[in-house]
Formats: sequence, structure tokens, C-alpha cells
Amino acid sequence: MKRKRINTDSYRRKKILRTIARWVLASIVITGFIYAMNRPYFFIKDIKILGNQSLQTQDITDVVETYMTGSWLGIIPRKNLFFYGEAGLVNTLREHFPKIYNLDMSTHGSELDIIISERDAHSLWCVDRIYESPFDEECYFADQNGYWYAQAPYFSDNVLTKIYLDPRVDSIILGDRFLNNTSFDELFSFVDALKKEHHINIQKIIFRPQGDVEIRSVQLKEQVYTKPYIIWFNTKDSFERIYRNLGIVFTQDQFMQEFKRDPQNLQSIDVRFDGRIFYKFNPPTAMGS
Repeated sequence: MKRKRINTDSYRRKKILRTIARWVLASIVITGFIYAMNRPYFFIKDIKILGNQSLQTQDITDVVETYMTGSWLGIIPRKNLFFYGEAGLVNTLREHFPKIYNLDMSTHGSELDIIISERDAHSLWCVDRIYESPFDEECYFADQNGYWYAQAPYFSDNVLTKIYLDPRVDSIILGDRFLNNTSFDELFSFVDALKKEHHINIQKIIFRPQGDVEIRSVQLKEQVYTKPYIIWFNTKDSFERIYRNLGIVFTQDQFMQEFKRDPQNLQSIDVRFDGRIFYKFNPPTAMGS
């Protein structure tokens, strides 16, 4: 039986023709696909912004529409339902609006729905240095997870808990934070417990070197102070232990006697040292006749 020869001119011509046919067919399919993707039928025609509170709908819409003027690989418009690039749009919106906490997107027909959750102004974090004027103070809003997202104007009241960073931290970077999730949650659970159980109204929290932390408070129990007293603790101790030690101070007979006699003289409570708790009252003020 004779072998079929495949290396003939006729076979090579057929092979070339088949290859050309495949390329032509592929080109027709690709060209047709690109043509179809450039038809208005597949375009996003409506943009719906939901969930925003302080962010202006028109501002967000303008950024989305500007983003949509781009194209995918220079051949398919970004306003195409299938090629608008969700990840790219999310990054663009986050860059323009740092107050955005979370984003969800979905398409319905020719409509793009963007659902926004904004960051809550949870606390105020400040750089601890000497300023020529209090209005120059560099402070930033932190969200519910401790991330800094916007510079804050000067606050003279106590709407938010004000925290001063360790002096070694000389600047605040948007999108960064000082404490990890666990430390952040533990700190503010501790703060909330002090407010709830002992009516400690915190004016500010100051992080010091070597893990020392200073709390300045203007209330203890029912007593409101004209000048803040200070609570000292160290971050090497658990907040459970710090809270327990403070509770011990507030139940000591000697402390309560001095507190009841002249509560405005309370100067400081220090629970930084193992097995030892210190508190200090200013000497009683002499009364004139």
C-alpha cells in the first residue's frame, strides 16, 4: 500500500488557503464584535447614585461621566455596559472622594447603579506640636476603622474625641492610620466604658513616648471640672487591666473622702505601674476672710 504524500504543492496551497480563511474569518468576527460594541445599544445611558449623604450627586456623576469618555484599548468606549471597567471606576471615585467608605455597582439594562456608603466621622486625630495659633492645628477625621480620610477645620468644642499622636509622628497621611483594627476597637471600647460607668468626659487623649497615654478629662461622676485632670496609663497593659485599676481607685475610701471634700482639686490618677496606683490632689485652696 502506497503512502499518501502530504508535502505536495497542492497540499501546501490548500493549507495556506485554509490559514488565510481562518484569519479572514477571525478578522470578520473581531471587526464585527468591535463594531457591535461601539453601537449605542450597548452603552450606559443613565447613571444613578444612591446612598450618598454629604457627597453631592452631581459631583459624583460628573466624575463618572468623565471616566466614561475613555476607552478600552482605544477601541471600545468605557460607556459600554461590558467594558466600563468596574475596578477602574471604583479606584477613580475613591481617589476623588476620600469620604467614600464602600462602593457597590450594578447594571440594569442601560442604567449603571452606584451605591455609596460614606465614612462616619468617628474621631479627630491631631499632630502634637507647638502652633503659632490654635487655628493652625493639623487635625484629620478618622472613620469607624481609624483611617484618616479628610483634614478637619479647627474645632473648639468636643463634638468628637480628640487624639494627639506620639510626637515622633510629625505628619498624617490620608488613607493611613495610627492603630490597627484590634487596638483601635479596644481603645474606644475602653473610652466608651469610662464614659458610661464613671461619667468620665474625655477632652483629649495624648499618646506619649514609651507607650504612655495621657487622658485629659473634664468630668468624673457628677463633678464637672473647670480645669482638666489627667489619667495616665501605658499601652503595655491590657485595657481590661487599666479599667479594673481605675475602678479600684474610685472605690478607695481615702480617694473618695478627698474627692468629696474638694473634687476640683483632683490633679491626676496614674495606673502605669505594676501593683501600685497613684492619685494626686492639689492642696486645698486657702479661703480668705
